[in-house]
Amino acid sequence: MQIFEWFVSRENLEKIPKRERMLFVQLSMVLTDINVFRKLLVSAVGYEPKNKVLRSANSQIACNLIYVICGKIFEGWQKIDLRTVKEKDPANAEYLECRCEKNWFLNEYVSYLDSKGKEYLLFLENYFNNPGNKILTIRNKIASHYDSKKMEKYLDASGEIGFTIHAPRSRLESMFSNGHFIFMGGFLNDENSLINIVDDIRRVSTSFSMLIFRYNKIIWERYLGDPAPNLIDVPDPEPTDNVFSNFFKDPIS
Repeated sequence: MQIFEWFVSRENLEKIPKRERMLFVQLSMVLTDINVFRKLLVSAVGYEPKNKVLRSANSQIACNLIYVICGKIFEGWQKIDLRTVKEKDPANAEYLECRCEKNWFLNEYVSYLDSKGKEYLLFLENYFNNPGNKILTIRNKIASHYDSKKMEKYLDASGEIGFTIHAPRSRLESMFSNGHFIFMGGFLNDENSLINIVDDIRRVSTSFSMLIFRYNKIIWERYLGDPAPNLIDVPDPEPTDNVFSNFFKDPIS
């Protein structure tokens, strides 16, 4: 297959003003993270073993990937969020002033976006301005916290789903449970919770990726000129159909 390659020497990188230079690199990192975890998530969700134990294990892998990508999308959004710090959370404005970047970027760069870029931005603003959006809720309530009170609430809301633990006979410590799936279903109050959050991630991550690409292209063109890439040939990668097929095998054994 053929791949475009853009190379920025350190000398050229220094031509970009410090604020834009750091954002240029950071947004490229965010885009990389989103693409990596989105590809893994699509692979996990698309793989459906016939065996119910392996199918359950695969669901837990998908849940954990969802936690990571929700955090990555949210943190990336903070880099370009148009709202002021006080609008985000008046009660914690001082903390957020230290935690988040000054919101200078959109004020200066939004006018450079093409019509599609502005559509992506509007979609993301509408999504994240809704305090009940799934990505923010998962990031804040489930992904990085084991809050007993909240988890008790989600467990009660999860219906009749029982709690199951599986472990290989030879390595009991390599166990997994369906706890993540239960809590996610309870918090979303939806039996199709995994499918629905994956759909949210797909829509938001696609819009965010397209927006980030446009912003980085704007920075490049302003300070480095025409971003003419090299076209290189790369061998097709080996198939990875079995990446998620065996939860129980220790990768370091």
